[in-house]
Amino acid sequence: MLKMINSILKLFKMKLIEDNALKFKQKGINVEIHATSQIINPEKIIIGDGTQLSIGVVIWANTDDDIIIGKDSNINAYSFVQGKVSIGNHVMISPLSAIFGGSHDFSDISKPMKYQGGTIKGIVIEDDVWIGSHCVILDGVKLGKGCIIAAGAVVTKDVEEYTIVAGIPATKIKSRKSTS
Repeated sequence: MLKMINSILKLFKMKLIEDNALKFKQKGINVEIHATSQIINPEKIIIGDGTQLSIGVVIWANTDDDIIIGKDSNINAYSFVQGKVSIGNHVMISPLSAIFGGSHDFSDISKPMKYQGGTIKGIVIEDDVWIGSHCVILDGVKLGKGCIIAAGAVVTKDVEEYTIVAGIPATKIKSRKSTS
């Protein structure tokens, strides 16, 4: 049993991308990027000090907009970040979450949606936010400082600071602020 546990732990050890392998717009110190992560358009990505990208993470910057990831933030296994996205400091993004800073046009029913182009409002995730596993954050949303997004939530509207939301679509469960 111990041998099996040790084998599993070896699989999840951070196997890092070499420091100069990608040319980021800006990259802080002590940034850890797992070798299986995919970084698309790194010249449009800013990553702060001490941030970690875990196994299988995809960061896909558009050619027109930057992705900004603050300091000491974690994006965990197999999460996906695409489009115009700003992530604050000390943010925790749990495994298998998706953050889409853009969408598709679909207003013209005479054309396939595939050929109608897109819209980009962008996403802002403020400092000290916790996004649970399997969450989806859609374009145009702002997640306020200190909020918590419960596992499996689909966020379609702004979330106030220090608020806990859950569900599809995500709705307020309670505030983290003291009522006294």
